[in-house]
Amino acid sequence: MPDKIAKPNYWRKNMGVVELVQKPATETVSTSVHRLLFSIMEETHFERGISVVSGPYGIGKTTAINEFASEYGESCIVVKVPNGATRSGAGAVAVMQQIELALREMTKRPLDAQSSHTRYTLQQKIRSYLLEVFEPRWGHFRDDLIEKAKSGDGPEITVIFDEAQRLNREAIESLRDWNDRHRPTMLLPLGLIFIGNPEFALSEGTDSVLTGAVRSRLTHFEQLEYSNLSNADLALVIEAKGISDKGAVAAIIDFFSQSRVKRDLRQVNSVIRKCQLYADGASVTAEIVRNTLNQ
Repeated sequence: MPDKIAKPNYWRKNMGVVELVQKPATETVSTSVHRLLFSIMEETHFERGISVVSGPYGIGKTTAINEFASEYGESCIVVKVPNGATRSGAGAVAVMQQIELALREMTKRPLDAQSSHTRYTLQQKIRSYLLEVFEPRWGHFRDDLIEKAKSGDGPEITVIFDEAQRLNREAIESLRDWNDRHRPTMLLPLGLIFIGNPEFALSEGTDSVLTGAVRSRLTHFEQLEYSNLSNADLALVIEAKGISDKGAVAAIIDFFSQSRVKRDLRQVNSVIRKCQLYADGASVTAEIVRNTLNQ
């Protein structure tokens, strides 16, 4: 079993001063995709920017989101975008309802309360919840908090939308106003991160969910593929699961290097589990890997 992967250094702001800090080691395997996603989310968070990331299932997008949310706690709101009521995707009201639900949980409000179906009412509730969460922690009166946020000294608050391919153009365009530093819809300018699968219509044109106004504000725009997971990344995952035999590691990597096989980490973990069951407590060898894959 390899040592836990040491987390890299990241930039962190503290009362306007940028300092380099060392993150503690975690159980998460630090693949290149994981590190890239984490750094994109972190920079977007501190810059109060807007970023868009797309990538296929199984490359570690949700894992990176979960670790980021764990690291930044109440400064990060994660919304799992629901399937839209229409074929065009989830609209602004549906997304705001999910944000309100997440903030209810943060403020320990009842989760079964009826949610509004009007933008104005939802917006007022979300603004109220945001102030309830952040104003006491920062020790400012409302007006002081808002002014500090406009000047870049207030709290960083970021909303991450997982399964963002389910959002429609109207929803993303309306959320753009939440990021406005001078006239933010939510009183405070919020960082916005949209992470979805390749169905996310990102190419420029009339079918794109991103308007020109959103594109012009993007801090990061990243389209990932399975090829972004390198052989070294797969080796890290395999070794972290307890397979140390070099031949066995190479055999699993060879299997996932075939053109017809996707480098889906869920499938990698499935193969690892099957090999370990086949080994029945013994060390997994290259022969065991081959026998398992040939079953």
